[in-house]
Amino acid sequence: MPNNYDEAAVQQILAIARARQGQRGPLTRAQLIDISRELNISPGNFLAAEEEWLVRQEEQTARNTFDQYRYQRLLAGARRFSIVSGLLLLADFLSTQHFSWSIYVTLGWLGIIALQAWQIYGASEDSYNRAFRRWWLRQQIGESFKAISERLRSPTSDEAPPRSTAAAVAFNASPKLGGEAADSTPQPLGGREP
Repeated sequence: MPNNYDEAAVQQILAIARARQGQRGPLTRAQLIDISRELNISPGNFLAAEEEWLVRQEEQTARNTFDQYRYQRLLAGARRFSIVSGLLLLADFLSTQHFSWSIYVTLGWLGIIALQAWQIYGASEDSYNRAFRRWWLRQQIGESFKAISERLRSPTSDEAPPRSTAAAVAFNASPKLGGEAADSTPQPLGGREP
């Protein structure tokens, strides 16, 4: 038996041992904290590692969404190309009984689609990361604008009361024409006592 195991071997051995004991499914956070204590990992390092893992998971989810977005854009472009170039080829053939100008348009557009596909699937890691960062920034800006517009649309309870209410409060607190302070008893219309 070896004295040292790499991380992949440790994960596999623990998964097999848990399966033999009938423990299937994910570990709870408490179990993970216990394992980290037994491995002499400080709570601070554990929390930092957990935070880093969460950030990595979020980034991987965003990358998957980005990949799906790029694939859908390419697919939409290919569909447009198929429909429009088919109609152009048909119109060209019906008008001249052979293909003339539509071949050049179709081949040019096909070249653009091929270039887009190469940028998506044949790109280097650096160009992929640049494209991802640009897309991610646009997503974050869009979410920020959406949050700001929602905040502007929904009134908050901290706002001042409507003008008519504020004017009524100011009117009730103002002194009477003779310079006396307003009393809190309601006065009947016409100013006479009943």
